[in-house]
Amino acid sequence: MSQPKVVFALCFATALLLGCAQGPEYAGLAFDVESAPPVLVNIQSDHITLVAGVAVQISVAPLSSEEDFDDDVRVALRGANPSLLEVFAGKGDREFVLVAVAAGDTCLNVALNRKDQECIPVHISDGAN
Repeated sequence: MSQPKVVFALCFATALLLGCAQGPEYAGLAFDVESAPPVLVNIQSDHITLVAGVAVQISVAPLSSEEDFDDDVRVALRGANPSLLEVFAGKGDREFVLVAVAAGDTCLNVALNRKDQECIPVHISDGAN
């Protein structure tokens, strides 16, 4: 095999190995509501509806269409607009408290191991019916 073909074969094999070694692909978050908020809230993987002035304790798990994420994968959540939605760390690594500060629309930024994944739409109502 000539030298250019060997170099190409090595580069191609390395690219395949690195692509396979990246681990699972992010496909969303699974939410579990840990607290009993006094009003109806809706927390789904593709949208969240809260009421201003209400805090909700949640736990999350990253989802993948392939293999599961390791327990050591760090999940970080952050409100895109802290004047509408604040997020505080809970007791566990994947536990958080969402605080709906004021009515409006924003999103919840999701990062895995410091890499941004998505921003889940959040609607916060004023609680008036």
